Amino acid sequence: MADTAKALAQQPQIEDEADLCTEYDLYDLFGAEDGFDLDDPAAENALFEGQDASYTQGRGAELKGCVLRRCNLRGLRWHKASFTDVVFENCDLSNSRFYEAYFQRVRFVGCKLVGTDAVDALLRNVTFDDSLMRMLNLSGAKLTGVTFTDCDLSEASLRMLQEMKHTINASFPMLRFLRRRSSARFRGEKSSTGHWSSMISLSTSPCL
Repeated sequence: MADTAKALAQQPQIEDEADLCTEYDLYDLFGAEDGFDLDDPAAENALFEGQDASYTQGRGAELKGCVLRRCNLRGLRWHKASFTDVVFENCDLSNSRFYEAYFQRVRFVGCKLVGTDAVDALLRNVTFDDSLMRMLNLSGAKLTGVTFTDCDLSEASLRMLQEMKHTINASFPMLRFLRRRSSARFRGEKSSTGHWSSMISLSTSPCL
């Protein structure tokens, strides 16, 4: 019971979809020609479906309790963005830049993150499911409770990770990939589901 409650607490906390606001427009929020600079949350408890915010840029984007579904988010340049309790479903975030971004209880499902940069980002309780993440750049990032399931991380960069700890669940090839790219120490055993549940102890030394 305690483990179940903990697992639920680590998932995005989002209102029923019927109660989410559908009046926001991503481009209206972030499409200023000279970029945006926000001090307040841009959107909260909102549903964005089939929208286009590609190649927008700015600083301080903040989304809370939101669902983004089938959105075109290619080529974003969002510096110090913040995402809390957010779900990305079947979105294209390829070649986007999220420098020094903050991700808390975020889930990516069936997304495309080819060449996406999250340099120096902080990821806490983030889940990547069935996502294409080739050449993803997590250099200098801090990962806590991050889960990869059925993801393609070919040629991804995890150099100079500042921190990588708690459980990362992945298929065996993913575990081998993480071992190759990280100087962290691993403990774990194969579960009955054929996946590995590995405790990654604190790693602050450069990754190879």
